Parts: sequence; structure tokens; C-alpha cells
Amino acid sequence: MTIYLASFIAISLLAINGCNRRQYKIAGLDISFWLAIILLALIAVLRGITVGADTKNYYAYYENIAQLHTWKDLSYYADRYLIETGYMIYNKLLGFFFESGQTITVCNSILLFAALAIMVKKYSVKPVLSLFLYISLGIYQTALNMMPSSIACLIVLGSYCFIMERKIWKYLAMIVLAMQMHQSVFIFGILYFLPKIRLTRFRAAVLFGAGGVLLMLYDRLLPVISLFVPEVYRRYLATSQITNGAVFIFHVLIFIFILVVTDFKKTDSTFNLYLWTFILELEFYWLSFRLEIFSRVSFLFSPVLILFVPYVTENMRFIKNKTLMNGIFYSLIGLQYVLRLNINNIGDTMPYMFFWQ
Repeated sequence: MTIYLASFIAISLLAINGCNRRQYKIAGLDISFWLAIILLALIAVLRGITVGADTKNYYAYYENIAQLHTWKDLSYYADRYLIETGYMIYNKLLGFFFESGQTITVCNSILLFAALAIMVKKYSVKPVLSLFLYISLGIYQTALNMMPSSIACLIVLGSYCFIMERKIWKYLAMIVLAMQMHQSVFIFGILYFLPKIRLTRFRAAVLFGAGGVLLMLYDRLLPVISLFVPEVYRRYLATSQITNGAVFIFHVLIFIFILVVTDFKKTDSTFNLYLWTFILELEFYWLSFRLEIFSRVSFLFSPVLILFVPYVTENMRFIKNKTLMNGIFYSLIGLQYVLRLNINNIGDTMPYMFFWQ
């Protein structure tokens, strides 16, 4: 836990500096932002095989794929372990040069933080504050456990400009690219069409409530849902597990905060797209109370919060003292992260171990 608390404190201080008018820059570079990125990337790169429940699987896949020499063997291995073709080829290419399983941890971490840096710099109104949210909302530690899907969702989120510019083929091309890392991001395709519907406070609240209704009707809808799920993934539909309710409640509180402080008469297309993405995250979180696999689908959408929350707090309409409100709001987010570290081993990332230990 110590390394996460230390990084959280460091990034909190960098965020305070990054949100000040007098920011430190060298040759035009935002020093606070890049120090925060490098710090988080180093922790990811240097972690051992025990940090993250799935990390050991990525090690094993990499070392096994490096030993395979025919396309037939590679295809069989990919089918057996449900590995995307693009991700398998990526592992094999690295395997030509490096034998150690740590290679995939290093390269995945570099890809993850390259995608994160590009996305945040491109869209965030407060880049360092977005990185503060990346760690304090638990997205960072969860990403250490789900590297391929985390990289994939950041690639798609970084392509939101194509939705706003109505360039469907470019957006679909980015989804196809991201699917080479993890096929589940195909679900982002629906987001190209949803923002055509402008959300009001009432519509957003109704859509959120619809997720609870869907949860209650899930058993009746399961036969229909299974028709759209590939056969190799249907085994997940029979895996029942209760998800973390405390995290869901916290996200609901953020949702309520956004509805309260936003003047929906003056919202723009960016706000509408972010809100649609957040609502999809909440809808799948509802379903994760019935099936654990939906918590992973929900996670795909959760990084939008690191863009959405600063966007909302910078454009609050009904608050007179925004500085004070922001201070209280982000302090509460930081407090919940510290409490969460004590009650929830996020993605099985604790205790932290360096790879040489």
C-alpha cells in the first residue's frame, strides 16, 4: 500500500501545482504532467509478477508464445486461451528479441501510458488533475490488472474527436485497431450514434434508473442476451458474483453531483458525449451485480471520468465559489481513495513487489 499512497501524495501535489496559474514549464513542456506520467509508468514497468491478478497470465502467454514457431500452433494457442490475433502477433514479435516475461509488462506499460498521455493532453481541461483522478478513482490499479483491455479502451477514448467530427470510418478504424488488443471494445461502436440524442437532467436520471430495472429483469432477458454473445464467451454468462457495491455507490454520487452542478441548457456536444459514456459505465455496473463479467465491461468506459469530471468542475453554473467547491470535492475523492486502499485490494495489486524481489 505504501507505494500507492506515496504516488498519490506526489501526484496530488503535482495536481495542485498543475492547476495553478503559475505553472512550471521547460521548453513548453508541462513539468507537473510529465513527472506524474513518468512516476505512474515507472511503478507499472517495475512491478513484479504478483502485482495484478492477471499479470502472471500475461507472463505465461508471452513466454509460451515466444516458443511457438508455426502459424498453426499460434492459432491453436490463441483459440485455446481466447487471445486476440493482434495481441498474439505483438507478443510473438517481442519474443524474437527478448525472452523474459517481464518484457510484456514493460512494453504494455509503455503503450498504456503513451495512450493515456495522448488522450489526456488532447482532451482534458486540466491534464494533471485528470492523472490525479486516474489514480484516486482506482482506474490506475485496475489497469495494472487488465493491461490489454486498458490499452484498447484508451485508444478508443482518444478517438472521440472522430465522433464529434462525425467521421464514422475513422472512428471504426480506431475501434478495429483497438480490438487487436482486446475484442471487447467493439461495444464502443454504439457511442457513435447515441450522442445524437441530447441528454437532459431528466433523461439522464431515467436512463440510470433503467439500469436497475434491467438488473431485476436480467434472468428473463438472459436467453435473448445469449443470442448476441459468441459461443466461446457464453461460459461467462453463467458466472455469478456480486461486485463491489461501495465503488458503485461512489460513482453514483459523482453522477448525482454532475446532474446538480450542471446547467443542461448550456451544455455542448462534448459534455453530451462524456455523459453518455458515463451512463453506459453505470448501466454495465448495474448488471455486474448479477454477473461479474459486466464489471470488466463497465471498466472499459470508466476512464472517461478523468476527462468528464474536470470538464464539469471547470464549467459549473450554479456554484458561486468554484474554487472552494472544487477543493472540497477533490479532497473527498482523495479521501475515498485512501479509505478504499484499506478495504479493497484494487485488482489484486497489493502488496506491491518490484520484479527483482
